[in-house]
Amino acid sequence: MNFDPKKMAGLLTDLLVEDQPETNDKLQDTVGGQFDQATSTFTQFKPETLKGTKANPMSPVEGDEIFFTYMIPGAIFQSHDGSLWNILDYEWDGRVEIENVWYPRTHAQVSLDDIRRSIHAWVVPVQQTVPPPPEGVAYGAQTVKVVK
Repeated sequence: MNFDPKKMAGLLTDLLVEDQPETNDKLQDTVGGQFDQATSTFTQFKPETLKGTKANPMSPVEGDEIFFTYMIPGAIFQSHDGSLWNILDYEWDGRVEIENVWYPRTHAQVSLDDIRRSIHAWVVPVQQTVPPPPEGVAYGAQTVKVVK
């Protein structure tokens, strides 16, 4: 197999160039409705506001791409309280094995909903703030009553 530097440079350019809204109206009509907000190859810039449907009908994670993209073993996230957690394993059934970066003995298996509720930002491999869930979405959160 021959290495082609021009082909590799083209591929890297496609992956590293910042996303811009798609200007081709015919393509936009094919991907979504004619009233959809502009999209690019990797990003939808705004949620669709006119028809009340999901933000991106082609996305299996329905607008939560930032959360799921880095949900991989070796990734580190920061919780709302500022602590850092290392993802050790992400099982097919939604179980996630995590450990505290500063205190490795704090080690647990939690659900995917627990991670989604507590995450503030991905730290490793990138610094990426995870937006809060849309209104009406709870991610399995349960009300807690503090008893003293």
